[in-house]
Amino acid sequence: MITVDLSLKGLANGNFFNFLVIAIAIGFIFKHKLLSMMEAAKVSVVNLIEKSDLDKLESENILSEAKKEVENLPQELEKIKEDSQRTVESYRKAAEDDIHQTSLRLESNAQKIIDNEVQKVASQLQKNLALSAIDAAHKKTVENLANNDSLHRQLIAESINMLEGLEIK
Repeated sequence: MITVDLSLKGLANGNFFNFLVIAIAIGFIFKHKLLSMMEAAKVSVVNLIEKSDLDKLESENILSEAKKEVENLPQELEKIKEDSQRTVESYRKAAEDDIHQTSLRLESNAQKIIDNEVQKVASQLQKNLALSAIDAAHKKTVENLANNDSLHRQLIAESINMLEGLEIK
């Protein structure tokens, strides 16, 4: 049978007392450690709540700024649209002016080419006409000289007189 000695000497020497002392010591240490851990957790939770409140305020400020920007969005879009229409109109006008100037230059160049070709044709016609006139005059002169001996002699005499008047150096 098991006997339990509950006397002070028996308790001091027994395992139960040692167990009880160690359990109380562990409980005391655990209580202080648990309290400090709970205090640290409490501080951490308070800091987290404060940070959450700050983040909430910051998000609300960002939201209000975004709402203000969105309120002006239709006017800004209309302004952008008007600016782009003015830009497109100025580009269109500049392009039309460039096309008109190019058209005028091309017409002028074409007219110059046509005028040059007309002058070439006129010059060629004058040359052909002059050659024909010279040829006709030559034929007529030869024919007149062949038909009229006195004209032939007169031409020879005039040619000799002209030759005598020349100075030869």
